[in-house]
Amino acid sequence: MRNRLSFISFIVGLLLMWPVLLHAANGGLPAESDFLFAQAETQVAAGRYLEAIGLYQTVADTTPDAGEKARALLLVGYAHAQYLDQHDKALLYFDYILTNWPGSAAAEEALYRKGMVLYETERYAKAYQAFTAYQERYPHTGRRYTAGVWAESAANLAATQALRMNRESLAAVRKDTTVRVLVAESADTVHLASGTRLTLTDTASGKTSMLRSQATTIGAKQGRLTINGKSTATTRCRITSPQPIAVNGTRYRGAVVVSADGGTVSAINHVDIEPYLYGVVPREMPASWPEQALMAQAVASRTYALYVKQKSADRSFDVRATTASQVYGGYDAEMPAANRAVDATQGQVLTYNGNLIVAYFHANSGGYTECPENVWGAALPYLADRPDRYSREVPGSQWEFFLPYDEAQAQLARYGVHVGGVRGFVFNGKSRSGRIQDVSVVSDAGVWHMPGNMFRLAIGSTRLKSMCFEAARSDQGVLFRGAGYGHGVGMSQWGARTMALEGHDYKTILKHYYRNITIASLDR
Repeated sequence: MRNRLSFISFIVGLLLMWPVLLHAANGGLPAESDFLFAQAETQVAAGRYLEAIGLYQTVADTTPDAGEKARALLLVGYAHAQYLDQHDKALLYFDYILTNWPGSAAAEEALYRKGMVLYETERYAKAYQAFTAYQERYPHTGRRYTAGVWAESAANLAATQALRMNRESLAAVRKDTTVRVLVAESADTVHLASGTRLTLTDTASGKTSMLRSQATTIGAKQGRLTINGKSTATTRCRITSPQPIAVNGTRYRGAVVVSADGGTVSAINHVDIEPYLYGVVPREMPASWPEQALMAQAVASRTYALYVKQKSADRSFDVRATTASQVYGGYDAEMPAANRAVDATQGQVLTYNGNLIVAYFHANSGGYTECPENVWGAALPYLADRPDRYSREVPGSQWEFFLPYDEAQAQLARYGVHVGGVRGFVFNGKSRSGRIQDVSVVSDAGVWHMPGNMFRLAIGSTRLKSMCFEAARSDQGVLFRGAGYGHGVGMSQWGARTMALEGHDYKTILKHYYRNITIASLDR
């Protein structure tokens, strides 16, 4: 995933609404776990799988409720299998739940999921055992019959009937490179316009009509679309034009699908991956930067979008147009230099063991990249930490920020954490990269603990730019002197710029930041 270079370290758009999950020194749980579960689901929908795992893991680490802990660990295991293709790690979580909370609702789901993971990875004998055990333990559940079907199939080694849940090869990726970008969500209306007439197709009936004007306003009433104020029987339509289509003033290549949801509408831009990148690369990296850096960004952004697409088949969109995914400015954001970088790397993606990687990137590593395990609690072999001299002597690599205690109290309260008067902080543990791992908030109400990256987001990730800092405490607050900008995972954009200026090509840049990867082509 990624950091927006000029404004955000990462994920500010959605995370500005997050309450931070904390726990007291005695193990209390003041924040609502259900709300954080919901926020984690939002992260999954945005393709931020490691962030979601981090939230689930934090709930598991802090809640005193055994049922919530088991549920959180179940979702961690599920995410490892479903979104990271780390099936053996998922099995460890499922077995842990079955051992420690055998009577919980999570245990039933863990046993079923265990059988599915074993089946999908062609370990049919063990899958048969898991599904048979499920039938014996849960004879009255609605999935007993389904488990029996899978058990019989596994016993017969019916590999041709295996359910391949989102384990798509590059061959499958090549078949469909259309990206579905959410550009308007839960709006009262969307205004669409083009240089030529618009064609509207009802996606249910296939009926097509040409609108009389080059502009139209679409709303919704009782789950049906309205066109220029007139009610229709259509719930979802696809709009096309020979020229780019403007949605609320921003033009996009490709088609736009508008759907009704009660009294609001959403608009999704359906566009091929290459023109999609035309609108992404110049928003994620200045188009004035060296060509090889822009090419590295194009490959990373292409890989990220297609990876998330693989995991989004059950949703109406793949990515958002905001910092929640990658910033996408559409046709109006395109720049010649960025377009050339996209064209020069057409179809090129990053793979590890033949599969697309989660291509995280950020603004500036501060001299040492971070591994995701230290940020979100999930490890990926190609996102290892490493020294990064290319990010040290660049503009903005060093920064200062003073945080008054009363302001810290207000910021924490904004995230749903009401700790009373803040008296100080204790910064615990540093990773190999020098980033703080855990923060203790000392307040009138006691001592509260939170993961380092969540503390950064709660205080404001554009001010507390990274967790790589030294802190000078005073009676009024804390002065942070830090390095880098962002979570530090994956490619440093400023580092890529330095490498390009020193003469390194984009492949060398990518292999510096992503370990043991292969640069593959979708065109072959």
